[in-house]
Amino acid sequence: MDFKCILVYSLFFINAQLTFCFKCKYRESSYTGYECELIPDAIIIGHQQLTDIQDDDIHKVRFHGNSNKITNFTESQFPFCKRFKNAKVFDVYEIEFIDKNLLKDCKNLIEAWIYYTEVVEISSDFFTENSKLITLVLSRNKITTLPENIFINQHEVDELLLDENELNFLPSKIFKSLTKLRTLYLGKNQIEVLNQAWFETLTNLEHLSLNDNEITDLPENVFLSLEKLQKLWLDGNQLTTIHADSFWDHRHLTSILLKNNKIQALDEDLIDFTAVSTLDMTGNICYKKTITKREQIKRKLQMCFENYQPRDKLNAKGSSLWNVLEGSRACGKSKIVFGTAFYATQTDHGGHPWNAAIIRNNGKFLCGGTLLSHKLVITAAHCLEGKRGLYHFDARDISVILGAHNISQSHEKGKITVGLKATHIHHEWNPNVDSYDADIAILELENEIPFTQFIQPICIVKPGSEIANKTFGYVTGFGKSERADIEDIARLVKTPIHSYQDCGAENKILQSLISNRAFCGGFANGTGVCTGDSGSGLIVVHENRHYLRGIVSASLYGGINGCNLNEYSIFTDVLGFYGWIRTGKDDKILIQELLDENRRLKANGTQIHKNA
Repeated sequence: MDFKCILVYSLFFINAQLTFCFKCKYRESSYTGYECELIPDAIIIGHQQLTDIQDDDIHKVRFHGNSNKITNFTESQFPFCKRFKNAKVFDVYEIEFIDKNLLKDCKNLIEAWIYYTEVVEISSDFFTENSKLITLVLSRNKITTLPENIFINQHEVDELLLDENELNFLPSKIFKSLTKLRTLYLGKNQIEVLNQAWFETLTNLEHLSLNDNEITDLPENVFLSLEKLQKLWLDGNQLTTIHADSFWDHRHLTSILLKNNKIQALDEDLIDFTAVSTLDMTGNICYKKTITKREQIKRKLQMCFENYQPRDKLNAKGSSLWNVLEGSRACGKSKIVFGTAFYATQTDHGGHPWNAAIIRNNGKFLCGGTLLSHKLVITAAHCLEGKRGLYHFDARDISVILGAHNISQSHEKGKITVGLKATHIHHEWNPNVDSYDADIAILELENEIPFTQFIQPICIVKPGSEIANKTFGYVTGFGKSERADIEDIARLVKTPIHSYQDCGAENKILQSLISNRAFCGGFANGTGVCTGDSGSGLIVVHENRHYLRGIVSASLYGGINGCNLNEYSIFTDVLGFYGWIRTGKDDKILIQELLDENRRLKANGTQIHKNA
């Protein structure tokens, strides 16, 4: 817009030894009002009346130190905060020194910009009176460290930029008050070691830039509290590997930028991320067909915008590549090391964070289950719809407990109870026949639940994979023990896996109950799963990752606890239902029936029981 006024406040800045003007123009913005720049121009005097602009109309004051030939910016020389107390934006750059009292009277500031300066330090009380700040930019200065209490009153700050300084140390609690912070830029500094304490209160942080520092390692839990983190810049550091445990709880994290590190390999627990390397070269010749190998690039000095996607997802390496990890965090991770005992033992809290307990509305335990994603739990169909119409439960009748160690304790760390939005029983489950074929169901949770130390999803064994050939697994469930009681604390039972052919050959009754989409498990020696374990997962372990291999389906009746543990038990084989459970696209867990319209579901015969 055209300039509305040119004002001279030469007497106002008499100590500056220069004559200064405010050059102002009216802007329509979120802070509608006059935007004024302090400039030296002794020629322009009295161009308009001072009454043309009221002090309250000025919303932004900008000072360019270089053009004004000013190196020291002191409150006594430039007391504009006293004059313009309602200014919303303060913007200063290219100066060497800033008085600690400069902003003390600007109590209505929403934005403060101090950048492109020679400022080395800022006092701890510099922003004390600016409690309304939302955006704070301290970029491109010479700051080496900051006082611990510098942001003590900045409870409303949403965006903090500290990039392109010379920061090599930050106090542990420097960001303690910034609980609403969503964007933090610490890139292009000299940070070598990350401190978990920096991030402890930043539970709303979505974007974190740590690029172009000297970081050599990511401590395991350094980002633990950043549960809403979406994008992380780590490019331009000295990282040699990326550990999955660094991103243990980050359900929203979709992008990790890793350009120009020294990465030789990615932790294979990051397999659920897609490693995409975009070739970054010079020139303008590009190989036209899809690039899948480096050898396909005929020449150097070319620029290709196609994504280079190595067949081995872990091979996105090399300092010249733009490496980006995109996807959700790894599944099937437990921090408990398992022993070798084959008898039933109590589980540790958090040792099996995918464990779920399904309870009726009256609080009584119903079945076990296994967490697949933020909203989905897998269990047995017969838990919801019993044989011969013996019972029937829909989403209104049951809830799911997650993160529990002892399901009878009402106040336990990490434990939550979630209602259901819908139940999805496999359309081939038939409660009116003896066979336990297709004994599988999905519970859709009422709310999306966050992953924590005690709540994590399981991985699913893929057909044809090496893991599918595992012959041993374990079950953790709340089933009846030798005392004939449902257990409050889940117990772990290790069990061999037997094919359905071997199972049927051993027992004709089992042969009538089992199908080729099931297998048997157990030692048939008095140790095994029992009533109450139904719906629980049979888990196999491969290189410290846990995979769902089967679902507890049925056992023969007998014994004091109602289970004949001298016979094998039946497990639904998830390999036979892999396509129903997930599409495999982008390695995300997707229930196809959840994505289709109800009309199509009914046409396929899927039974849906939803809340009214």
